[in-house]
Formats: sequence, C-alpha cells, structure tokens
Amino acid sequence: FTGRQRTQLKIELDNRAGAGEDGQVRFFVDFYDRTGSSNSSPPFAVGEGFLGPLDSTSVVVDFPLDLNRDQFRIAAKVRVDTLEDVRDFDPANDSLAQQLKPVIFNITPGAGSDTINVGGVYQVYFPVGSVDQPSAVQVELQEFQPPQDQPAIAPVGVLALSAYHALRVKLLNPAANLSAPFFFLAKLNPAFIDSTKYRISDVKLYQKISDRQPWTFTNAVGNPGAATLTAALNQSALFAPFLSDDAKAPRIELTADGLPLQSRGLVSTNPSLYVIIEDESGINLQKDKISLQLDGEDLPENKVLIPDSVQQNNVLGITLFPELSQGNHELVVTAQDVNGNSARASFQLQVSAGFDLIVYGNYPNPFADQTIFSYFVDLNDDLDEFEIRIYTVSGRLIRVIDSDINNPIDAIDGGARRKGYNELIWDGLDKDGNEAANGLYFAVIRASYEGEIKEKTLKVAKLR
Repeated sequence: FTGRQRTQLKIELDNRAGAGEDGQVRFFVDFYDRTGSSNSSPPFAVGEGFLGPLDSTSVVVDFPLDLNRDQFRIAAKVRVDTLEDVRDFDPANDSLAQQLKPVIFNITPGAGSDTINVGGVYQVYFPVGSVDQPSAVQVELQEFQPPQDQPAIAPVGVLALSAYHALRVKLLNPAANLSAPFFFLAKLNPAFIDSTKYRISDVKLYQKISDRQPWTFTNAVGNPGAATLTAALNQSALFAPFLSDDAKAPRIELTADGLPLQSRGLVSTNPSLYVIIEDESGINLQKDKISLQLDGEDLPENKVLIPDSVQQNNVLGITLFPELSQGNHELVVTAQDVNGNSARASFQLQVSAGFDLIVYGNYPNPFADQTIFSYFVDLNDDLDEFEIRIYTVSGRLIRVIDSDINNPIDAIDGGARRKGYNELIWDGLDKDGNEAANGLYFAVIRASYEGEIKEKTLKVAKLR
C-alpha cells in the first residue's frame, strides 16, 4: 500500500531479458482481489508501463476496494502487450499473490473517514471537515521499546504484557492540513497493568511527534469502567498509553539584564529578559505548551526568541525583548513538562520614572585583594559619566575608578556607563598604585546623565 492523496497499490517489476528492436517493451499489470473470491473475478485495477532491457520499474494504481477489512489477498499478473515484437520467455515468474494489511486509508473534506480499527486495540475516526484537502492517511501499529532517556514514564502493553505497540497516524499528502481534530480510542487490558501500584485511571496518553522529540503527555479522557482512553487529536504522531510517577512541575526562573529576578524587580524600558525553564523529566517543547504574557497579552513573536532545537529537553532558555513604559508590569510564564505537569510563574517588573541608579553593594566585604561593586543603571541610554570615588574616613580622596579590565574606558558598549546591570572592580590600590592600608573606606558611586546626578555611598572594609 502507498499513496499521498488517496490509497494506492505499488508493485516493483524487473525485466530480465531484452526489449525488442525499439529498446522498450510495453506491459500491463492486472490486479485481482483473491480475498475469499473465486479466481474467475475480473481485475479491479490495471496498470501499465514500459521496460528497457534488463530494466526495473514500478507501477502504481488506485485502490478502489473497501478498506474496512483486516487484510487482503491481492494477486498481480503481468502481461506483455500483444503488439510487441518480443515474447515472455519465463511466464512462471509473471504472477505474484500476497497478503496485505491495509495501513493507508482515504480522507476527504466532505466525507471524512470510516472508523479505522487497528489490531483490535486502537480506533481512529476523521469526521467531516477534519482535513482541508483529500489525503491518504497512514494508520499503523508500530512496536517500540521503553524510552531509556525518559525514566519517569513506562509504556503500557496493549497486545501483550511486555511488548509495546504505538499507533502511527500520519497525513501523507504534504499539501493537506488538519482543520479539525480527529478522534482516537485505545482499549486497555487491566491484566497488563500492575494493580499493586496503579489503577486503570492512572494510564495517560502520550504522543511522539518525531524521532528527535520525546514522548509527551496529551490530553485524553479515561473511562476506567470500559478500560479505554479517548482523545481529540490535532497532529500527525505516534500515540501510546504510558504510566508516570512524575508529579513535579517545571521550575521557572528569570534574569533581567543579567541579574536574577525573584518575583519583582527594577528593569529598564528595553530590558533583555531571559526565562529559564527546567524539568528533570523534560520540557514539552511544543510552542502551544509555553505561554509568555505581558500585562495579560501574548508577547509578539518578534519580541521572543525560542530555540528551534535543543540538545537536551530538560532545560530551555527563552530570550525576551519587551518594550516597557514607565510604571509596573506583570510577566506571566506558563510551561508544561512532558508528563503534563504545569507550572506558572509571575514576575512584577517596575520601570521607574526618569533616571535612577540602583547600587546592590560590593563583594566581598571586607576584602583582601579586590572587591566588586555591582549596580544597575535604570535608563534607556548610557550614562554621560560614571565613577566610584574611594575616600578614607578622614575624607581624603585616594582613588577614582571609572574603568577596569572588563570595562575599558573606550568600550563600544559604554563600559561602566552602560545601561542595565554592571560590575566594576576596585583592586585595593590608591591613585599612585600603592596598596591601600587596612581599614574602613567610603565608596561614593556617582552617575550623571544630562545634568542630573545620582550618588550612593557604601562602607568598604579592607582587611588583609
């Protein structure tokens, strides 16, 4: 069975001899249904083609028979066109009879599909209007092994206790799309479930969209009395029942301009936000399972950068580039792991009016060799000037710091003057390059922008 827009049969042919004076021989292939019928029934389809000497080819014909059977016995007979100048030297190898299980079915927008039964354990039905164009659909059992990289889930056998079979459902017409869900049913066998640990109601439906994607939970309705799982599904995938012991939701963290932000914090009007989602079992990477809302509205796609692929699906980093007005804003992030556990995190973002300087402190304090001052410039621009002035307790200025090894004075990005989070190092030396004496110092952190000056003072202890 084959086909894209509709179900078809495909047969491979070899010519093990010549092809006459013109170098090609025309042939016909007659297809017969030998499933419980007499050998005298006419062919249900006839294909044709041409073969050169010692050549091979294939013939594809539409399959007009009712596909609602468990299997077919199809016979094919090849015959040379009577007008050809060659004869068949070995007619014994011109026939083939084979048992075929239907695995490809027809769907049309106006008719949908019949209920497709597979192996006595799965059913699929495409209602009217579920596809936008006619398509063949592959519906086939596929045996698989328990996923070694997902130890938190265990597959449930549907045909045997320790053999696992998923159902592959795949639209084969590349131009066709699902315009409405199709319906899925799995029949469970209680004998294949460890009743000392689980109940029928614990079984969940999972899907695997591609070989590179993990198995992920998908919503289904369980009926413990009937021992079934039913679902309305909206994409091609492998589907199978699983059990899971995982009840932990993903962890969601946020950094703003490189600074970890717990539940609230000051940010600039154009911050670089980085959302980190972690889950030991794996994160559901489908975009409809991740929500990013700012003030109740979805962030525009051009303000969100989600990686197309990740090496491991237990950590996902998402970069956001929102444009914020002055005042308070709420960022809400929701995510789901592969086992269906959901997490929601809310972050309060505050954009202050005008220009502000937030000083977090210095570390270590006391220090022996060097200390690092950390601060945040709340401004949608770089500062005009920034410096840290170090004074003794008597008020003598011993050092002015406006750059360090990480922030050169002529840095293109503004160096110590740049907006957002920054760090600046004092190496413990005075302006002459001599090591400052042990004791207490005052650090005056000074920033200026368009004539406005902000100053903050810290106490710094040097102890060697």
